[in-house]
Amino acid sequence: MNKDDIQSVFERCALGHIGESFAYKLWIQGFADELEEEVLEDFLLCFDYKEDPSTFVHEFLYHFATFTVVRKSFIESIENG
Repeated sequence: MNKDDIQSVFERCALGHIGESFAYKLWIQGFADELEEEVLEDFLLCFDYKEDPSTFVHEFLYHFATFTVVRKSFIESIENG
C-alpha cells in the first residue's frame, strides 16, 4: 500500500484525522509494504483512540504488532478447529 491507500483505510474507519498525521510516517517506515488493507482496517476498527495528541507512531506500531499476533493466532485456531 502507498501513503494514499493508508490514508484511505483510516478514512473508511472514521479515523481520517489520525491518518492525516500518520499515513506519511507509516508509509516512509515501510509499514504497509507487505500489509493487506483488511488487516489494517480490522485493527483500526478495534483501535481505541481517544483524541490523545500524545499518541505517537511508534506506540501505534507497537499496538498494531500486538494486534497482528493475536489476530493471526485467532485465525489459526479457527482454521484448526
